[in-house]
Amino acid sequence: MADSFAREPTAATAAAAAAAAPGLRWRRPPHTSSQRDAGPGLAAGPLPAAHAATVQGAGHLVLFQILARGVTFTLNLALYRLADAATLGRVARLELLATTTLFLARENIRLALLRGPSSPGSGSSASASASTARRAKDERGRLQALANAGWIPMCVGVVLLLLHALGSLAADQTLRTAPTDGAFARSAWQHLPRGLYAAAILIELAAEPAYVLFQDQCLFRERTRIEGAAFVVHGVATIGGLLLVQYGLPDLGKPVPSSPSSIPERAVVEHTEKLIVFGIAQCVAALVLLIRFRQGLRRHPVLSTVSPWPRRLDRATPFSQETASAASSRVSSVVAGIARWLAPWIDPAQLMLAAAFTTQSVIKQLLTEGDAYVLSLLGSAADQGVYRLVVNLGSLVVRVLFAPLEETARVLFAKAFTSHGGASTRAESTPLVSGTNASPMTADAMDAMDTVIMANPADRAEAAFQEAAVDWLFCLMQWQLILGLILIGFAPPFAPLAVLLLAGQHWVAATAAPAALALYALSIPLMGLNGPSEGFLQATASRAALAQQTLWFAVCTAVFMAAATAAHVTPLRGVRGLIAANMLHMGLRIAFNLRYIRGFLGPARWRRARLVPRSFPALLAVAGVSRAVLEYGRPPVPAGGGVGVGRALLSMWRPTLLHLGTGGVLGLVFLAVVAILEHRHLVATTLRIWRGRSAAST
Repeated sequence: MADSFAREPTAATAAAAAAAAPGLRWRRPPHTSSQRDAGPGLAAGPLPAAHAATVQGAGHLVLFQILARGVTFTLNLALYRLADAATLGRVARLELLATTTLFLARENIRLALLRGPSSPGSGSSASASASTARRAKDERGRLQALANAGWIPMCVGVVLLLLHALGSLAADQTLRTAPTDGAFARSAWQHLPRGLYAAAILIELAAEPAYVLFQDQCLFRERTRIEGAAFVVHGVATIGGLLLVQYGLPDLGKPVPSSPSSIPERAVVEHTEKLIVFGIAQCVAALVLLIRFRQGLRRHPVLSTVSPWPRRLDRATPFSQETASAASSRVSSVVAGIARWLAPWIDPAQLMLAAAFTTQSVIKQLLTEGDAYVLSLLGSAADQGVYRLVVNLGSLVVRVLFAPLEETARVLFAKAFTSHGGASTRAESTPLVSGTNASPMTADAMDAMDTVIMANPADRAEAAFQEAAVDWLFCLMQWQLILGLILIGFAPPFAPLAVLLLAGQHWVAATAAPAALALYALSIPLMGLNGPSEGFLQATASRAALAQQTLWFAVCTAVFMAAATAAHVTPLRGVRGLIAANMLHMGLRIAFNLRYIRGFLGPARWRRARLVPRSFPALLAVAGVSRAVLEYGRPPVPAGGGVGVGRALLSMWRPTLLHLGTGGVLGLVFLAVVAILEHRHLVATTLRIWRGRSAAST
């Protein structure tokens, strides 16, 4: 029989292969020896629709991020000139409240629901002879269970906001005696911005059931339009409110006149008014998000049959003994009791999996926003304002490109590796490091196992899908390394000029924003590597592996906190010290993720994969030379506080143009090196994946 297999194994060989790999975790497409030597490739034929929808969804999300970040960037440019560092810091604290509450309330549920079955036929209870009506009913039940689970974040969010309210009341009593923030704490309207942000959080959490349904159906384009509309409305409301404040909005609050304060009364009033404007804009945007998501549900032919409100399931998933056995601790026993009580509405296995993600989500949030928390505890509002400026300018690339690619990659990994049996038993048996549960397979045993598995065409399609997901993972990491080299070579020399043009002369003369922005650029490559690698782990790991990752997160948190605290007694004190500590903990997380990926894929597939691009040494040299040339020819930025941006640029327009021109030429040289050295490797592989076709089909 002529096929792509190298040979026909005997029954004894196949049995030996199966015995050698009790923990087989993914279905590797067969390769001849020549294909293995040539590098990674995909099995012939088109890939599943989920792969095409996910890759296309990445493009939609990138475009949405460009629009959203453009609106946010424009708002920040106006805010930098209308507000000082202290006001900007208070806005950052309110946004930290929103991001923390939203992340802790919904992230674990989102991750757990991604690991669920993607169709009614993916569970073991579905049979091939089931009628179309029965399958449609099962699909409605599955979607209704997802919608019911989408209300869990609302309950968690209410609890988190109540805890924050109690803590903020105690903190306000302390701030009333503080010389810097006391005037703001005594303002009559100082609680209103916080209340508006809390209302916006609850409104956005009310849209979560619709969000998880859209995510399950891979409706990235529709989701992009909805979230884009909310961002546009948020921008219009914020700009309009700031203009009203700037041109004579009546005072909304007065500090106590007789109380001593270092902040002028009018400044406190302006701070309060601007914070209220941001709170109103958040509420309006959240309302648009909720309304548009509900409208999208009614218009979709499948989702229109699902109620966005909690409903009892017709065929509830039983609380099995396997699910109960996962409750090995007292906390897990409590969660198991809740899962048993909610079984008529929510899949208990998914709820238990969400509980497994909870501790990890808390630690991940501490790692992601730990620098902001440290600044809130140890620094002033002005320090937090400088940090917000640096993050907004420096993370533009991260938010526009890295965030949507990480999100779509996570969906792709979940669809590829849990396509049979929900959170499959294959994932449950996955060791964190190769060799902990099984001996490494020899090449002959691997080929024999491949032949046995690939006899089924459905298994061959699944293996091709998984191979595409792995190739997508390594392509993402290679591109982000290349982008990181660009930022390392070009961002620091242009940091002072960027702060001058985008924020104003005050931020250059009175703060450490230029130096902090230059250091922040060095951390962007680490963020790019951590995103997809961690997404792969979370989409494929077993509960045991997730528990080990949680422990590692705890270690990273301790290291970060110690490094951030120690940075206050070093020359890198303040914002720069926090950035350096963040880079350290990000590197530790990347090392753990890569270790897991190697164990998951196995030695053979890991050797064929390529983490570092072939052109990396040449690109590193180009980036280093570019950095040296640009630093040598960098024009001085006037530090006089009274010199405006226009006059500053006029006084040095010739060296500035020469500096920009030199950077443009060096940037073209860098891109030319990428095109020449990678056009047959990374570029070609990326284009094949983006088009949704396999390497062998070309």
